[in-house]
Amino acid sequence: MSDSLGEFEIIRRYFAPIGAADIGEDCAVLDCPADRRIALSIDAQLADVHFPAAAEPAAIAGRALRCALSDLAAEGARPLGFLVALSVPRAEPSWLESFAAGLADSARQCTAGALLGGDLTRGSLAVTVQVLGELPLHSPRFVRSAARAGDALYVSGTLGDAAGGLQLLQAAEPTGDPVAWQRELLSRYWRPEPRLALGQALRGVAHAVIDLSDGLLADLGQLARASNVCCELDSAKLPISTALRQLCDDPERLALSGGDDYELCFSAAPGAVPPSLVGVPCCCIGQVRAGEPQVLCAGVEQGEGEGGWRHF
Repeated sequence: MSDSLGEFEIIRRYFAPIGAADIGEDCAVLDCPADRRIALSIDAQLADVHFPAAAEPAAIAGRALRCALSDLAAEGARPLGFLVALSVPRAEPSWLESFAAGLADSARQCTAGALLGGDLTRGSLAVTVQVLGELPLHSPRFVRSAARAGDALYVSGTLGDAAGGLQLLQAAEPTGDPVAWQRELLSRYWRPEPRLALGQALRGVAHAVIDLSDGLLADLGQLARASNVCCELDSAKLPISTALRQLCDDPERLALSGGDDYELCFSAAPGAVPPSLVGVPCCCIGQVRAGEPQVLCAGVEQGEGEGGWRHF
């Protein structure tokens, strides 16, 4: 950090105005009602790995928070607040102002609760967000091992749009101002919608739940192995947006393997989930059956190498 704009001045100027009253203390302290449990998750995003380093700071901040909140959605938890650890190469007031504004905007839109604290250091650009939520003490947990033979498989929203947006960002030749369908795909990449209300509405309805961060095939494979079941997909039922169909001739590939959707994939009894729940489209895309833990699509096993994000 520069001598003129040190750590505590950055906190005071940019983050204290959007944070909890005790944001400057060593710890955040929350009261926890006796009939509630606390859900916690943490998500790290690195420049030029999870987002382009040259992107708008507001977009980087909003995306980091939204992605972290998606884990609370997959637990059916209501957000209480969040912490942010930020590493930046230098203290640039305009960059920090934009980052804080983007963080505040997404926190408000996603009802994420207050910024409770975090950490600030000089280094390569990286954003780590820890989210805290609450859920009823005695409600069944959404665990990946709870899928049952005979369940239907559902997903929320549409699949592959964020991967389509990333393709646009990575295009070698800029094509000028994006048209409407391109803006839609770019928005799905930069501003994923954590399905918090849907996750809470699925309490008592869904059995196993996972949020789709690494791609449908990769994440559903985790659910199949954890539940020791076979997950069979019907590719004709994959919810694919008109925007994604305008991008490429093979939208099913991105829908299956693209990653960064942050939609919810879940199992439930057949017919238990309506086509829209709390205003979120929900689509049945397959079934769970007894058998070797695997994911089948059109009767063909989909191995780990078929797609999806791999961290190592």
